Amino acid sequence: MHEFSVASGIVESVLDESKKHGASKVTKIVLEIGQLSMISVDQLVFAMEILIEGTASEGAKIDCRILPLKIECAKKHASELIPEKKDMYSLTRRLKCPICGEPAKPIGGRECMIKEITAE
Repeated sequence: MHEFSVASGIVESVLDESKKHGASKVTKIVLEIGQLSMISVDQLVFAMEILIEGTASEGAKIDCRILPLKIECAKKHASELIPEKKDMYSLTRRLKCPICGEPAKPIGGRECMIKEITAE
């Protein structure tokens, strides 16, 4: 369960940033998680809720936004795909551009980032 180590890093970053800005309470954390990150959002949120207990972030709302898979072909056509979660990695080996049919590669969807922290 790599979500716990990811959650640990996120919580540490949130606490560091809130401290830098003199905040005493974090009320909301917004994350962007790409479909190719292979992170279980439910497990990530569960781990974060455990890790923020007893900290300035305890009780903060955790909002996870899922970012779609973005692909691009050699002709620079770019598209967003919303594939089923069954087998994301084998899907990336056979991606085709929906515009021209040429092979395509992922250019987005691997993100895992803190987008916003709301604090008092």
